[in-house]
Amino acid sequence: LCLSLLFDRSADLHQELYEAGLIDEEFAAGYLAERGFAYAAVGGQTRDPQKLEARILEGIAQARRQGFRREDLERARRKALGSWIRVLDAPQALASAALAAHFQNVDLQDYPQRLKACSMDEVETLRDRILEPGQLAVSTILPKR
Repeated sequence: LCLSLLFDRSADLHQELYEAGLIDEEFAAGYLAERGFAYAAVGGQTRDPQKLEARILEGIAQARRQGFRREDLERARRKALGSWIRVLDAPQALASAALAAHFQNVDLQDYPQRLKACSMDEVETLRDRILEPGQLAVSTILPKR
């Protein structure tokens, strides 16, 4: 939910980055949590990596100062639930999700209830933990000249 609130196409930051020409339709954010480690990744192609990095960091700082809007959290929650429902209709995706849930000792069928129960405080606490400025790393891949 946290990354959706910051980086999904309907998020203000995403719109600003897109309108400024810093990102394209392929820009994405994701989160992976496994036993012993977890990470969030944000990325895509850009013509100005330094400017994009600076604007993303500004957007994260702004989200820390202002917090998220409740209506945006509800939108992100509905989107996440819709994505979960689509997984149920895709056997390979469902098998992967079930396997991941098993190894994390989580019941896959609890996902909708957990999603609904997730509070704004929890989302903002997670935002501050996973997007702490001193914990961020940037990797830029430039074309060979």
